[in-house]
Amino acid sequence: MIRSGLVSIALLLGFSCCNQPFDPRGTLDQRLVVFSILSTDRSQQFVRVERSYMPEDYNPLSATSDPAIVGATVTLRTSGGTFRLRDTTYSRADTSRYDVPFTGYVLNSLKADYGKYYTLSVSWAAYSPVTASVQVPYKPSISLEPASYLTLDNPAASDGESRILFPLSMGYNAKGIISRLFVYYDVLKEGEWLEERQEIPVSYRYSGIADLDYVNFGSVTPRTSTGLAIGVYTNELYKKMLAHLAYGTYEGTKIIFNRVVFVVIQLDPNLYDYYVTVHANNDPHSIRLDEPSYSNVARGLGLVGAYTVDSLVHILPEGFTYDKY
Repeated sequence: MIRSGLVSIALLLGFSCCNQPFDPRGTLDQRLVVFSILSTDRSQQFVRVERSYMPEDYNPLSATSDPAIVGATVTLRTSGGTFRLRDTTYSRADTSRYDVPFTGYVLNSLKADYGKYYTLSVSWAAYSPVTASVQVPYKPSISLEPASYLTLDNPAASDGESRILFPLSMGYNAKGIISRLFVYYDVLKEGEWLEERQEIPVSYRYSGIADLDYVNFGSVTPRTSTGLAIGVYTNELYKKMLAHLAYGTYEGTKIIFNRVVFVVIQLDPNLYDYYVTVHANNDPHSIRLDEPSYSNVARGLGLVGAYTVDSLVHILPEGFTYDKY
């Protein structure tokens, strides 16, 4: 009877343990979340500061209370001094989840400088202060391959196999790069000349389908061992896009093509590593089931990175083949 009683007690204890609720989310680790990307192409720098949160269910998107923090002390330190950012709000394009404007912090009249170090510090209430540092990539060197001048100026004189080449040398500390080619043009709309631009595709998306609806544009690529890279475009796609604009989109409308601009965007190691991490699950050869995260914010979460924007401009000649006066 004693043995039977012990078994009964063990079974009761086992059932009692099974009734304990299990939450795979664990406990909430309350930390500041900071997001900022410094850039050389604008005079305003922005910072988002939020708090970590726990949704009521297992779907983080179900939380509709904006976790943004107002009243934090946000400073950006560099060799030129320490600057304090002020609170600001700006409109939110998508209000399906949060129906209030963005709340953030802004620093006016400051362009990020090539090669310079910046340290961002944030403190608020009882949360642990957080910091993050970033070095802006150095300025790249961009050129246009000599034979490509003729192709840009007179695409009809070159066959479709001709290539337009932009050799470049990445700046120190740039870990990733995006290159893009644009054609700028003026078009007459309702009696007024307006400037627009169109990106030139890099390649067709599918082999054997030469259709502008299925093309690839510039994407993030990693730094090579030498830091040398090259932007490659085909005359076939260049001509096809010009003809599409002149005789398709703006058929019967006056249009004048002005210039071609090759744009190079360099990503610092923080921004590049963040991009690669959050896009890892898009790799068709990956079998990982988790959602990886990346953060370079000490004692907090988030990203503080930087990018540079540089360009090479080539002016198209008067009487360009696809001009329509």
